[in-house]
Amino acid sequence: MGLTIKLPKADGEYLLEQALLPGSDLKINASITSYRSKYYVAYRTNFMDDFNSKNYITELDANFEPSSHISISSEDNNTAFEDIRLFEYHDKLMALYTYLPKKNGKWVWENGIGIGEVDLQKKRLINQQSLREFANDKNEKNYVPLIHQDILYLVANLDPLLRIFKVNGLAGNFTFEEDPAANYLIKGWNYGQLRGGTPFIKKNKKDQWQYSFVHSSVYLPNGNFESRYYFYTVMRINLDNYKVQYYNRPIGYSKNDTAYDGAQPWILRSQKNLPIKVVFPMGIISHSDGLLISYGKDDLISRLKFYSWDYIEYLFTQNND
Repeated sequence: MGLTIKLPKADGEYLLEQALLPGSDLKINASITSYRSKYYVAYRTNFMDDFNSKNYITELDANFEPSSHISISSEDNNTAFEDIRLFEYHDKLMALYTYLPKKNGKWVWENGIGIGEVDLQKKRLINQQSLREFANDKNEKNYVPLIHQDILYLVANLDPLLRIFKVNGLAGNFTFEEDPAANYLIKGWNYGQLRGGTPFIKKNKKDQWQYSFVHSSVYLPNGNFESRYYFYTVMRINLDNYKVQYYNRPIGYSKNDTAYDGAQPWILRSQKNLPIKVVFPMGIISHSDGLLISYGKDDLISRLKFYSWDYIEYLFTQNND
């Protein structure tokens, strides 16, 4: 596949967590991107219960071996931010992230989306701006970037109606303009509401399609109670004609969780203590042979998974909307 990944592998997954912060029990929802010939991975090592997710960025070399781990703070002094999605834009390492706001000096359990630049020297997010005013819901999150013709767009919502914002200006002084032509009604997905996952990325410069792995969740039986189970699939968007396609069945991501092609795919998952119930796609890298994605697993660890372009193209010949 044209990659040398010096990470252990199990059930088709690279064990990304083994390259992340040593000694940390949690390495949650890792987002990977390539930047200046290196790889950077953002992840959190704590839950939001303490209003501090303890975010880190690990630098990886060309073989995906770690060279440094840095703790990331924020210029606005808000410690309650998490799930950073890294991407490069205009030679800057950028971040989209979720945060909790404060009202009258107290934390509010309402999700906001922020955008900012990662300053690796200062080890913090800078030029931060909130996108909360554009949200349709007080807990809206999972915005993802899409770069088209050297212009940054933010895919805010996928389901039931696609919403895309065009970003103008420079980091710290961005303005956001919703694109009314982007509205597209999602239909044919039967596994909960589709939400953003990885950034969108092209196969090559000539390709008009932008690809992303997106996710959803539903509450399903789990012994004597119900748990929220997560699913993901691949989507692509062409901003030249606002065409949208996606594979309308969940994609398996290990040998423990591959068969979702029956009428009731969760029957075999209706017992307690199943090995997998959460998958959260966060980061993506495009290579000549395929896509490498990073994702969080069970709110505990993070993994890498490679999908060949041949397989991705095959999915789009199957049951698509």
